[in-house]
Amino acid sequence: MEQNFSFTWIYNINSDEVYFQGYFKNQFFNNKKNGKIKLINFYELLSDFAEFEEVLNELITGKINSCSKEISIRYDQTSFQYNCSLDRIVQKGSVYIICYCNNITEIKHLFAEVSKSKKMLSSVMQSIPDILLLIENTSHKINFFYYHDEDDILVKKEDLLGQDLTLFLPEHIADELKRRLGKDDEYKESYRYELEVNNKRQWYEARFVAHDANNTLLIVRNITKEFIAQRERDLYFEQLKNAEEVLNFAFWSYNSGEGERFVSQKIVEVFECEFTDEHDVKRILQFVHKDDLAFVNENYRRFLNKEPLLDGIFRLEVSGGRYKYILQRVKSQKIAENISYTGVFVDVTNEVTIKADLKEKTRLLNVLSLYTNDIIFVYDPGKGFIEYISESAKKYIAEEDISEVRKSFFKGYFEERHYKTLSTIVTKKNGSLFKALKDNFKSELLFFKYKQRPVWVECSLYLHKDEENVYILGVIKDINDAKLNLEKLQMANMRFSIASKASTDAIWDWDLVDN
Repeated sequence: MEQNFSFTWIYNINSDEVYFQGYFKNQFFNNKKNGKIKLINFYELLSDFAEFEEVLNELITGKINSCSKEISIRYDQTSFQYNCSLDRIVQKGSVYIICYCNNITEIKHLFAEVSKSKKMLSSVMQSIPDILLLIENTSHKINFFYYHDEDDILVKKEDLLGQDLTLFLPEHIADELKRRLGKDDEYKESYRYELEVNNKRQWYEARFVAHDANNTLLIVRNITKEFIAQRERDLYFEQLKNAEEVLNFAFWSYNSGEGERFVSQKIVEVFECEFTDEHDVKRILQFVHKDDLAFVNENYRRFLNKEPLLDGIFRLEVSGGRYKYILQRVKSQKIAENISYTGVFVDVTNEVTIKADLKEKTRLLNVLSLYTNDIIFVYDPGKGFIEYISESAKKYIAEEDISEVRKSFFKGYFEERHYKTLSTIVTKKNGSLFKALKDNFKSELLFFKYKQRPVWVECSLYLHKDEENVYILGVIKDINDAKLNLEKLQMANMRFSIASKASTDAIWDWDLVDN
């Protein structure tokens, strides 16, 4: 009793003596006289047994024969927990009160720790979204079952314990789970499966943990949200990859706060070199056209300083001494001290080259149109729009009407019946258009100069088709003077013919210029 701080005492009511053994004896009970007062003083001084005197009197008078109570005794700056049992015994005419106080301090501490651990385990279990099953490796019976969400359960817990896996899972899923049980090498890989629960398609991931030699803990988690999110992410990147192929661009993103970066593989094709880290960026700078270096360096400086990037085009030298035109478009979003970028690099070499070529050809056509009265135009039947019209058109069309003429194909400038003929041809679909313009189209039509004075023109349409587009090349030639002169000549010839028939004189002419 001394070792574990327990104690016991016997109080003789007849002699008022107390016999004390165990801890506290030397400090408080060095003799047995005045037992009642000593006991009362002891408990009132050290314990929280406030009603001890009352309980002792009831035992002495025989109102009660026993009492049991847990008390706390504080001594020498240490607190002890005791389980005190008191009993009244009558023997040979004498009455005794026997008490045994067992030190349960360690047990209480241990119980408190266990209780705390149980509460913590219960909290952890409640927070875990997983389904836990303890399964016997050979019989495949379920010995323990826990679930967090009833929506993931097909049968009740009491119906599962002691039963085989196949009772609540489709055969092919149960067979795969059984196959892996008890095989440590199979536990490294989780098993994912799809299951219909409560008329909803759900996805689960099962992980295996060896519990002991005979049992395996199966941890099953509902990963439907993660699975759908991953599937959408995969679909997004697949669509992004397809878009990159079609539109010839490379996607990239960077978050300075999280350090996350993404660069699509397409960038290797766009830049015709590897592009993965800062060293590659510095290496690429030496291939930038000198006239565009200021733009690229400024963006590089902004990137290092976490500032918004600039949009623009720069030229990059690639194999064979060729230059690629790279368009940069970036969305910059400042977040506190950090910044995120989402951008694309687009290979616009063809577009820039075609545009430059078209610009040069347009310049030459405009120069040519200065020396002719012909209206030259290029019409795109797919867009329903005149892509190009020569400067010479301003000799016949009011400048403020040019934009409308491009959209309406000269509406208001041709005589109505002639306009219908032209608009019917140019608005045909490709197949009919080829048929209509198989031998090209050429006709004399009436055109209203500045929508006022009628003049005769010869309108010619030529169909042109390349690998991607179909165009109509048109030429409107002013033949008004020639037509009027021809009509005058025809009228003179007719009069000459009539006059020759009415006369007996010989009529002749001799052109002295061409003999």
